[in-house]
Amino acid sequence: MALGSSGVSHPPWTGCFQAGAGECVAVAVAGAELPQHSHFPALFPPQTDPENTDYTMEHGATRNFQAEKLLEEEEKRMQKEREEEELNNPMKVLENRTKDSKLEMEVLENLQELKELNQRQANVDFEAMLKQYKEYEEEQKRREQEEDEQEMK
Repeated sequence: MALGSSGVSHPPWTGCFQAGAGECVAVAVAGAELPQHSHFPALFPPQTDPENTDYTMEHGATRNFQAEKLLEEEEKRMQKEREEEELNNPMKVLENRTKDSKLEMEVLENLQELKELNQRQANVDFEAMLKQYKEYEEEQKRREQEEDEQEMK
């Protein structure tokens, strides 16, 4: 492990490169030293957070985009609350099973509708439709020309 100028140890095979909009991304680089960050004079080594399978932020930095991470945390919290409720209340277990089975049935119905829609669209011959439309347009032009000729006489 090499020691960066910020005093934080990091693997010698990683580097932090500017990805855009101030975002720094750790990239494996064989035998490369960490480059200096474009906005900071010190090295900016990535630090891993194995518990959350993520990179930690250091020195007061903020993430540009955390929506996905926040959504995952919210889902975990809701799942934990649901499990705690079910442990204390057997009727809640039955209610949740009923809700889950209804939701599953709705999902299966929607999936079946999508399959039917895809089958209908797969049976449509777009080339034939375009050809038929072209013929219709040509027929209309021909009729208009004939009507114009009749009016001219």
